[in-house]
Amino acid sequence: MPDTDSSFEPWAIESRKQFGEALTHLRQGAGLSIRELAARSGLRSATVGGYTSGRHLPQTSQTDSFRALLKACGVDEQDQQPWIDALARARAARDGGQARDSACGASPYRRMESFEYEDDRFFAEMMWLHNSWL
Repeated sequence: MPDTDSSFEPWAIESRKQFGEALTHLRQGAGLSIRELAARSGLRSATVGGYTSGRHLPQTSQTDSFRALLKACGVDEQDQQPWIDALARARAARDGGQARDSACGASPYRRMESFEYEDDRFFAEMMWLHNSWL
């Protein structure tokens, strides 16, 4: 496994942003470009770029693909579980919208942003309006 700064170790990852930064550090430590890593792991360049920027995370159904990405970066099979655990923590983190906003720029219109858990009140208001029209 390539040498890594302790802030990029999988056990230190608590957010989507940190996950992307750690993957970027891992990729660079392996001396791979995004395209090279994509080719070696069997993923699309855009997918790998999304993972390393924190814009999106591997889905639970993509664990084998994520393991292939780790292997391409030089992470031995027996050292991959901490990365799988880090992925689960990043998925559970509440910074999903923040990572997308910082990567893509904030949405210029409130209604074009992704709904978050705190936005459940909007659904209640919409249901009230919908029911009042009927």
